[in-house]
Amino acid sequence: MEIFKRFSNQNMQYPKHVYRDIMKELFEFFLKRSSESDIVIEEISDIFGVNVEKATPEIIAFYHVYEAVIRKNESDAGYDKIQRFTYNVGKQYSSTKIGTDIAQYGGEIVDLIKDGADVWEDSKSDMEANNLGQTYGGELYKKYHPVRAAIRSLD
Repeated sequence: MEIFKRFSNQNMQYPKHVYRDIMKELFEFFLKRSSESDIVIEEISDIFGVNVEKATPEIIAFYHVYEAVIRKNESDAGYDKIQRFTYNVGKQYSSTKIGTDIAQYGGEIVDLIKDGADVWEDSKSDMEANNLGQTYGGELYKKYHPVRAAIRSLD
């Protein structure tokens, strides 16, 4: 929550990728305090990487804080970017690039079919959040599993 305070106290505009910054701080906070990186990453991804409709009451509360503090207008990154970023961190950490790509691009295709071309601009920002999560998930995997990451990169 420190990131909320930092920006709020300075009356600043939140950065475009504030959702990434918030979640990276959250991951790092718990990873520094645990020797079980796989469990930490899986649990954070399972908790924050789900749609709000399926979230626990605690996550609903976090959602409301995020939306109230960060989202000043419709052009600011909504909570769905936290969900997308975090889901893809976990997916990339526990899978391969192709598996993560299939999951994220498949999901966007379904959204476009279901909601129509009117959501294309939102789909682009969704894909950006997905890709940022995928990149961070890969960085975490390399950090905590360097040998396996080297082998995985041979694909």
